[in-house]
Amino acid sequence: MKRFIFILIGLNFLVFASEAGESILSPSVFGPHQVGYVVRNLQDASRGFGELPSRTIALHLWYPAAPRADSRPMNYQEYVWAARGGISGRAEILAAYKANAMERDADAKVLDAYLSRPVRAVFDAPPAAGRRPLILYAPSINSDPFENAEIFEMLASRGYVVASAPCAGWEQPETERNVRGALAQWADLGFLLNVLWGEPFIDQERVGVLGFSWGGMTGLEFALSRPGIKAVAVLDGAQSMAAYRPVAESWPLWQPRRLRPPVLTILPQGEERDAGFFAQTLYADTFVWRIPGIVHRDFSSDFIIQRRRAAGDPKTPEIERTYSAIAEGLNAFFDSRLKDDAAARTALAERSASDPGWSMRPALPAPPSPAQFLRIIENDGVEAAVAVFRRLRQADPGVILCDEPRILEYAMLWGPERSDDLLKLLRMNLEMFPRSADTHFWLAQVYLAKNDKTAALKSLEAALAIDRNHAKALKLKKMF
Repeated sequence: MKRFIFILIGLNFLVFASEAGESILSPSVFGPHQVGYVVRNLQDASRGFGELPSRTIALHLWYPAAPRADSRPMNYQEYVWAARGGISGRAEILAAYKANAMERDADAKVLDAYLSRPVRAVFDAPPAAGRRPLILYAPSINSDPFENAEIFEMLASRGYVVASAPCAGWEQPETERNVRGALAQWADLGFLLNVLWGEPFIDQERVGVLGFSWGGMTGLEFALSRPGIKAVAVLDGAQSMAAYRPVAESWPLWQPRRLRPPVLTILPQGEERDAGFFAQTLYADTFVWRIPGIVHRDFSSDFIIQRRRAAGDPKTPEIERTYSAIAEGLNAFFDSRLKDDAAARTALAERSASDPGWSMRPALPAPPSPAQFLRIIENDGVEAAVAVFRRLRQADPGVILCDEPRILEYAMLWGPERSDDLLKLLRMNLEMFPRSADTHFWLAQVYLAKNDKTAALKSLEAALAIDRNHAKALKLKKMF
């Protein structure tokens, strides 16, 4: 690979930078397939957008393409045009793109060289024969769908289809930094999956999710809510950052133990991150990779181009090598799960021995789903259900087998003749939900049915300690 050197007079270091027109990724990471790229403006009629009756979602697709003798690779600037306005106003689009970079000391000539660089993708090339694994990509907040185009090209060259769309808000272009904003991108991912589901080149049994920053958080939300996702990769997800953790935790299905597909999270070592979510993904194979020497935005190839290479940053070669390593790691992870590649699985499992920043925790056997657990209660009896709960609690003290109100329904359905069964179920419910005032209230009812007023009063007091305005507990306590 060609290099050129800047010697900075008066400073004690040399600045090495990649030639402006070269790819960030090492050529060795690319596979044998020609890469196709297409953009389609789609309409989601189920959602409006501001005053518009439907939401326009621009699908950007990278995929293995059928070889063609007359194929002409695109230039990088065509990604910018496609994401920011298509065929009209191209000069203005590029000027705005460059102005944003030059505000941070980018060199216009270096940017021009990269923008005119041929990429691996061929616009609107026919897809190669066969069904391919699909990877849905969620960009960082308010970002372009091509922010990691180099990784997308690499994945497509290795046999994957990658789908991306701009990150936009629920009713306006700017994404709200709250649950509503996360819901917008989550719904866009679902729309893209639905659109691509019937395509003949998509393998419906092999779907993964990849996201960066805000998109890493919404990608996790999508995987938690969509059965059938086979792998999830998160590039420095926003849920690990103090500013956005409350957004993630207010998501209705934000329950780490619900996650079943294997998950890889890649974090910048040295920056403050909370990996607590991944500490609780006990029922998914969990890989955590902490990488030194990079910052948050180095997980985007477009950022590296604009803010490092074009600015003559001396760290650029090192950052680009790290980015290539990230690309290879992502490919190995997806190969292990979406292609069931035994060699990739073995390599991932053994990596902890050679890389101190890499850790892997195998999944515990998955507990029964809430519906399955309720069937155990109905068909096998309360004793059997409690025994299952006790066994699972030994491996995972925080396991939750059903929603809090569901067990309480038995308190309303069963009469005093089943007070012993209700006592066991309600005590189990309290172990899962110790702050449940309703469970304490129903325990008081059961104790009264068993003529144990002392225990009933104690349960009522516990309910009121949690919720002093609990109407039913207050009413029942007046009877003592």
